[in-house]
Amino acid sequence: MIYMNISMHRIQIIANMFYMNKILPIIKEESRKVDRPWGYYNILVKTSTYLIKKIVILPKKSISLQMHNYRSEHWIILSGQAKIIIDNDEMLLEQSQSAFVPSKKKHKITNDTLSPLIIIETQLGSILSEDDIIRYDVDYTE
Repeated sequence: MIYMNISMHRIQIIANMFYMNKILPIIKEESRKVDRPWGYYNILVKTSTYLIKKIVILPKKSISLQMHNYRSEHWIILSGQAKIIIDNDEMLLEQSQSAFVPSKKKHKITNDTLSPLIIIETQLGSILSEDDIIRYDVDYTE
């Protein structure tokens, strides 16, 4: 029985290695860094219906107040503290907390701290491109 468990364990390790060899090149290809005045983002996964980004907002910076017509967004705070505005609601989120932004709602993220803010953003919708952004201010908090 012990021999059987070890063999099954080895099979699982081999299967995982095969899976990772197939998926890692895709992740590396999509994971290009895109610099912005407020920090940068990496696209981690992109399909026709959802997109996942890692977003880093530098200290004392913010994204523009914006809206999307064709997608919603869900933000999960990995590190730091985020001041988030969704329409007229303002909230302060920390590590492991999240916020949902429905389509057609104005929103903004600000990092008022002295440390980088790291967020995972999941976009869901029919158009997942930078073309679906309506900006209301472009003051990136210098």
